[in-house]
Amino acid sequence: MEVKNNVQSPNFGMALKIKCSPKDIEAAGAKVIERLGRAGEELAETKYWDLEVLKGTSEFSPLRYRINGNFCANAYVDGVRGKAVPHNEFLTIKSTWDGTDGVGGKKKGEACETVMRLANKEAALKAYDSLDISDSLDNAVAATKVLDGWTTFQRTTQAAENAKQEQIQQAAADLFKKYGAIEI
Repeated sequence: MEVKNNVQSPNFGMALKIKCSPKDIEAAGAKVIERLGRAGEELAETKYWDLEVLKGTSEFSPLRYRINGNFCANAYVDGVRGKAVPHNEFLTIKSTWDGTDGVGGKKKGEACETVMRLANKEAALKAYDSLDISDSLDNAVAATKVLDGWTTFQRTTQAAENAKQEQIQQAAADLFKKYGAIEI
């Protein structure tokens, strides 16, 4: 008999992470609880960014939302907004920094701006429009999707550049093997 030790994290592939007590969730009310359930489904395929639900600051705001890069030191709170309508593939977002102190010269709690290069102008405009939401939970969901799309685009672009560079290196090595006149 063969036993495989294949432990899987219960949070793998889930970008909604509740980091407060059930009482905090209850205090937010039925509408927010229902919306959190939908948010979990909407973000299930998100790979690089998580939406964390944290204890709020008062009885009037029992929850707060943090968008956290799970492969980087970046995190944002207090609503992610587009700074200006994009005129090219670059979107500048503004928010409050909640990531690691010192990254990009930022400290927790400071206002921050991040410039994101997206696939094209249309993608930047679509992302900008999706962030224009007044509800903080809906904005946090939209921001998580935008940031995940940005990271996916970056990684895809980098992988394509790496593959191209490998092809060039392999072609050069093949030419050298075939026609090279000196030993390495």
